[in-house]
Amino acid sequence: MSWICGRPGFSGDKSVSNFPALIPGLRYEGMAISNGQEASTIYSSLNLIEDRAAVERIRKELLEYCRFDTLAMVKVVERLREVAG
Repeated sequence: MSWICGRPGFSGDKSVSNFPALIPGLRYEGMAISNGQEASTIYSSLNLIEDRAAVERIRKELLEYCRFDTLAMVKVVERLREVAG
């Protein structure tokens, strides 16, 4: 897919976290969970945490990340449709 949507700002990476190259202004910076690998690792270990308050906080952070990641994908698709004409 890199030949379809690769851009210099992607630095060879095909992750959606590179969408700022297509959509300036949207950034994962400042989020408690800021990348997919981190989200997956945290999610897979969530059941090992006994502190219910911590589980609820992490759950909210995961939901925030997922919402933002979904919005990022929508914005990327919209931008690609613009570019494709």
